[in-house]
Amino acid sequence: MEETSRLADLRKAIDDIDDRLLDLLVERLRTVARLAALKGDRTENRLALRPAREAAILRRLIARADGRFPPDTLVRMWRELFAAATRLQTPFSLALCRGQEDLATVARDHFGAVTPVVDAGSPAHALRLLDEGRAQLALLPLPGAEDRWWIDMAAAEPFRPRVVARLPFVRLAGVAEETGGLLVGDLPLQASGEDRSLLVLETREDLSRSRLRGLLKAPGLDPIWLAVAYQRERGSTVHLIEIAGFHDRHSGSLHGALAETRERLLGLSVIGAYPRPIADPHGD
Repeated sequence: MEETSRLADLRKAIDDIDDRLLDLLVERLRTVARLAALKGDRTENRLALRPAREAAILRRLIARADGRFPPDTLVRMWRELFAAATRLQTPFSLALCRGQEDLATVARDHFGAVTPVVDAGSPAHALRLLDEGRAQLALLPLPGAEDRWWIDMAAAEPFRPRVVARLPFVRLAGVAEETGGLLVGDLPLQASGEDRSLLVLETREDLSRSRLRGLLKAPGLDPIWLAVAYQRERGSTVHLIEIAGFHDRHSGSLHGALAETRERLLGLSVIGAYPRPIADPHGD
């Protein structure tokens, strides 16, 4: 009888906690609505999405939890909250390439289960959907050997859209770096405090990748090559490189790193910047 009473008390305590959680979630949405009114995203026809702010919140909460709550579960719960709040402020749809099942899972984890998805036949098609206003965001697979959308984006820079996130934001142990994709949208780029930028460099063919890597590593830019394209008719090579930090095309550290090879540099664009993904939330 005593055990039954203790069980009833504990279940009542859980019910009380659930009630308080729900009340706090309702209050959070009300506060988001007040914030949305101040920002004016709906009246200005801007997407109410702030990847840098979301990343800062998740990093803070993971640190606050300090192992008391599973970080991957925490992130999934808050991602649902973020998606719901964004949809309440400015409804949006996501262009996603068909046949990309792993990427579809990433999209669902990041944007929730009920965000509308628009089917795209290719990355170029997904970007056309953005341009036509049929989608507000596009989640593209990391560029393959035949993809050239990033070169077109560099040619159009500094105009939008831009790469605003690399997903998944939380990469669980054992998940390869090659999985996931790049989120593209017409959003202002904002620093989160721990960021990576996407650099497109067009160089003369006689500038080797190893030499270019050394130039970028020297100031601590930690270059990671995502794609390379050869333009024989121009005698050039185009590199898509992820680098450490929040940069734009006028970045002093970038131009300083490449100063001694300026005569071999035919083009420099930054087509995006985004919060650095959390590699192992269980170890952070």
